[in-house]
Amino acid sequence: MAWVEGGRLIVVTGPDDVAATLALAESVRPATTDEWAEVTALAQRQIDVPDSTNVVFGGGVKLYTGVDEATGETFSFSAGVFDGDLTTCIEEQSSATCSTSPNDTVQLPLLWVGNRVGLRLVLAVVDAAVADEPELRITLADGTVSTFPLEDVGPSLPGPAVATQLPADHGAVELWIGGKVVASL
Repeated sequence: MAWVEGGRLIVVTGPDDVAATLALAESVRPATTDEWAEVTALAQRQIDVPDSTNVVFGGGVKLYTGVDEATGETFSFSAGVFDGDLTTCIEEQSSATCSTSPNDTVQLPLLWVGNRVGLRLVLAVVDAAVADEPELRITLADGTVSTFPLEDVGPSLPGPAVATQLPADHGAVELWIGGKVVASL
């Protein structure tokens, strides 16, 4: 079915059941500004991995891209909070793995470490209302400290965030806000 409404062409297709398609068509309404902004934000955060389809699985936001040392394959890590639960995804050229766990219910500040398809990753998220120069600090065995600032990444996460792959020789992993440690591993 197709019709023009408000200067826009609306097309609704469905299974062979014409009554069900008609009921679906009658339920269509324009998206609110907030709904449309979320769709636009998700569309702008697609993964760009050579020779693969650009998709962000699970509706999250891409936070980290790296190379799996075991396979040599480029991968991306994305995350999102949906209905209060954390969803994380690893996407490679040949596969994607997403996970949502009731044990990953989000409480901010969040410092999450997980193993996904053999990769050890860390994710930090803070509440936007209290984000005073948030950063993730990873101390290596030799005492070197790597610092990763958290950034606003859009509506899929409740505040500024960053993710990275943990090095094998890591020591302390700390989340800092306003010059103070608020979470550590």
